[in-house]
Amino acid sequence: MTTTLMTLTEYLPVIIYVLATILISYFITKKIAKNSKLHLLILPGIFLVLTLVTGAFGMIVNDWGALGYLIIASLSLGALIGSLISSLIVYVTVFKRKD
Repeated sequence: MTTTLMTLTEYLPVIIYVLATILISYFITKKIAKNSKLHLLILPGIFLVLTLVTGAFGMIVNDWGALGYLIIASLSLGALIGSLISSLIVYVTVFKRKD
């Protein structure tokens, strides 16, 4: 039976990683997307490509290198989620006010 403390200690590093990614990518996205709404998708697009490429490499490789690729893919997936959330926050706070 899992307790709340066990669940918290398992998921807390992931939550902190995603929150740190949201914070960092918020400022980067805000600088990139000053004039165009389309520029909001640059950072999530980069992380999506990185996730797909490293995940594909992880599935192709037959040795222990696959573990490294899959770890990088999971980290970039967390960064993708964080950058999508920060892009949504920038869209709502910056571009919805202009409309």
